[in-house]
Amino acid sequence: MMRRPGAVARVLAAFVCASGAGCGRGDLAAPLAAPPSLDDAGMTRCTLVPSQLRPFIVDWSATDRGALELQLARGVVAARYEGCALTLLPNCRVDGEYVYSGVTRKHESLTIRSVEDLYARLPLGAVELEPSLERAGQLHIDMTLVGMLEARRAGWSRADMEGQCTGVTHVISGAHVGAFTFYSGTTTNVAPLEASITEHELLNTDGSPDACEAAAPAGDAAPAGCRAILRIELTSLQPGLPRHVPPPDAAVHPVTVDASDLPPPRGDHPFATPEGARAAEARRAGRTSAAVGGAFIGLGVGGLAMLVTGAAQVRRIDDQAATFPENSADYRALQHRREAPLALALGGAATAILGGLVGALGLTMRRAHLHRAQELDGLARVRVAPAIGRNFTGLGLSWTF
Repeated sequence: MMRRPGAVARVLAAFVCASGAGCGRGDLAAPLAAPPSLDDAGMTRCTLVPSQLRPFIVDWSATDRGALELQLARGVVAARYEGCALTLLPNCRVDGEYVYSGVTRKHESLTIRSVEDLYARLPLGAVELEPSLERAGQLHIDMTLVGMLEARRAGWSRADMEGQCTGVTHVISGAHVGAFTFYSGTTTNVAPLEASITEHELLNTDGSPDACEAAAPAGDAAPAGCRAILRIELTSLQPGLPRHVPPPDAAVHPVTVDASDLPPPRGDHPFATPEGARAAEARRAGRTSAAVGGAFIGLGVGGLAMLVTGAAQVRRIDDQAATFPENSADYRALQHRREAPLALALGGAATAILGGLVGALGLTMRRAHLHRAQELDGLARVRVAPAIGRNFTGLGLSWTF
């Protein structure tokens, strides 16, 4: 059998290079001797770059952004946020809620041209977006901002949470609301005609800039079609409290949440379902009916007081008049004095009847509106649970209406 000196030489050369003798770029062992790099997977940047506390989320899928919207409607959102990985914790209940504040409508365009800028602006999806940036050269975000969802409080500790909160590191303290378009591409000049060729690829979009035209700074909610979440603001838990963080997963997942675990939004939150919006309207109508009914009941009570006072004065005057002859001047004077308290009594009776009827109608309407709201959002429930106190132990009965 004939030997092949060339093949033997290549094997020997690879052995020499692997043993540290040194090789040029053309040596076969050079790729084998190089240590594995985490930079290709984005792990180095995700580990070394501090977590951004105001990241954009325009690269999130519709499912993930919808899950976030439901969580924001439910209440303050807890999350585990490390490096490039953000995991929402839907079963961790945080004390607090969000309130919407409108701003003057603002338009902004952002261009990302480098990997460093990508990890600074879009850290949650930077690993997946690196190939798109390398291929297209630029990533663009066109945004319309109309308002913010802001938590009513500024800081939280582990004591403010209950439920499945293992690993929580941050709380979403705010969210920017509006519409956006996220795309990749660049414009290239073609010499010598100096023409330009623009190639764009739509990556994501949500909301309508036209719908945002109806937004008003004094509004209590963003208009329909202009409620997309552009970016979130995260607040770290207050220091000094221990927390248990599970080991990080081998793969980087921008968002992990199961939207099926989330109940429908309550009240008049911007992301409430149609049923929730109708329930909120019914509750507002119930509050209005209660206010009107209460005012008229107060008016009726005042009328009743007028009736009692006037009737007492009329009776006293009648008792005095009975001591005088009917044709005497004193009797006629007392009859003249009797007219004012009699009018007061009659007016009080009419006021009491009107106030009582309208007040009862208002309270009846309030009860009907609240019953309708309960049917829409399912808030009516009765719960029996163990109750343990200092002086008693037994079952506790609670209800919501």
